[in-house]
Amino acid sequence: MIGIKITDLPSTSLPYSGSEEIALVQNNETRTGSIGSLTGYLSSVIVTPTTIQTVLSSDPGGARTAAKAVGSVTTGISGAMAISNIVSISQSNYNALTAKDNTTLYVIISS
Repeated sequence: MIGIKITDLPSTSLPYSGSEEIALVQNNETRTGSIGSLTGYLSSVIVTPTTIQTVLSSDPGGARTAAKAVGSVTTGISGAMAISNIVSISQSNYNALTAKDNTTLYVIISS
């Protein structure tokens, strides 16, 4: 079907099996790939509501509580480190921390 506009191509129907061939641009070259390979890659780098899971975390008092966790994907990012904890904290409380965890994202909020 060379020379046909994308808008003039016949439509497809769902569901897809995953083996369908699609055109992708990678490094300025048009290449072929399967829908399955694209969705496999996307599921490894995109966090969706279904990838949020309940995990146990320890609070400073030692109690174990259920918390929601969002995965960090650092594959292919040189020098990247996963974030394992996200907290909201006032600027004064953040300044008072004696040790800051390099895998925690601190969101400063107004007190």
